[in-house]
Amino acid sequence: MTSITIPNSVTNLGNFCFFDCSSLTAITIPNSVKSVGDACFCGCIDLTSITIPNSVTSLGSSCFSYCRSLTSITIPNSVTSLGSSCFSYCISLIAITIPNSVTSLGKSCFEACRSLTSITIPNSVTSLGRSCFSDCSSLTSITIPNSVMSLGDQCFRGCRRLTSITMLPSTPPSTGSKIFDGTPLETVYVVDEDAKTAYQARAPWSEYEIVVMPTGIEEVETDKTAPTIVGYYKLINGKQRGTVIVRYSDGTTRKVLVK
Repeated sequence: MTSITIPNSVTNLGNFCFFDCSSLTAITIPNSVKSVGDACFCGCIDLTSITIPNSVTSLGSSCFSYCRSLTSITIPNSVTSLGSSCFSYCISLIAITIPNSVTSLGKSCFEACRSLTSITIPNSVTSLGRSCFSDCSSLTSITIPNSVMSLGDQCFRGCRRLTSITMLPSTPPSTGSKIFDGTPLETVYVVDEDAKTAYQARAPWSEYEIVVMPTGIEEVETDKTAPTIVGYYKLINGKQRGTVIVRYSDGTTRKVLVK
């Protein structure tokens, strides 16, 4: 079986519904479906993409695990949590959109998604489960939103290219054991000096270089004797040319020709 259309009379896809349908390449899920059961599409190794309708509120454990050809997926904002091992071993997955409705990422949620180079975690997520991103060997950096309060055991274990992580929580979240085991992590970016002090005082963050994120222009010095541009008399070809009106420190204004 390579494809199937599910009729509108179906409201739930049960556990193991399409388990190991290894030749299935495409599937249409109607808006009548509200839940996708445990291991529903587990082992569908030829499934390349899937659209989950807005009617779905939950994705079961190992729902898309071992879908080795799945490259992208969009999760609707009706879903509030991703079950354990939901996308584990989706080795071709390079992009995924997690909506703001999701509050937690389950155990081993993205484990061994080896093509995943980046992911945006929405500010609604409060916890990352055990081994959530372990063995995501292409992941080079990640930003943890300020809503996250806990990182599970071995959360980033084996992320062989993870060299930096940006922590937006001002207070270090609680962490399990060996969360960065087997990573080349060097730098932890934080929001300000107070956060830097807090992270430096707590393991495992204290093992790495803590750096305050650059925020652009921090300080501007003004030369009081320099003229200030007040307005342009006219522009030529969209550029600041022609006659420019400037004001000097003594309060006088002049027209200056800019070529």
